[in-house]
Amino acid sequence: MNSNQNKVRYWRESNDYRSEYFKKNPGLLGCIWFCSQCGVPLKGKENVQVDHIIPPSLFAKKKYKGTRLVSNTSLLSIALNSSFNTVAICHKCNLEKSNKVGMYTVKGTTAKGIEVTSGFIRHLASWIVYGSARFIWSISQILALPFRKKNSLLVKIIFIFLYLFVILYLFY
Repeated sequence: MNSNQNKVRYWRESNDYRSEYFKKNPGLLGCIWFCSQCGVPLKGKENVQVDHIIPPSLFAKKKYKGTRLVSNTSLLSIALNSSFNTVAICHKCNLEKSNKVGMYTVKGTTAKGIEVTSGFIRHLASWIVYGSARFIWSISQILALPFRKKNSLLVKIIFIFLYLFVILYLFY
């Protein structure tokens, strides 16, 4: 193993960035990610490689306590292994990229921007759905009141026609 590979292995051991990436970026339908370099869809976690936008091997420093290698808990180590510095990439592009920067970094940053935006939209949509569901549940509880009480059949039929009229008026 050359010294560059040792640095990369050391930085990977300092933080489990792959599982952190999948927690923050569940993918499309939970099973599809897109390569940050070529845009190819990657189906299943086993086909996704998680790559650093800014390669840690360019900044890796080993820390020793006596003669023993210890975890590097510096801010740089934490930042480079954070989910903000990782993107999905296919095997072919990861081999080609290696620890290069330049256009690869621009594409990775663009892909990360898309991931963050889609995550925001996903959370916003879930809030809207949750809020709508709560609103509909509240309205249904109010609308069900006449049917819970011991009203006459005529009152219940009138309410059914009233509800149907309102629904038809609102949606047609």
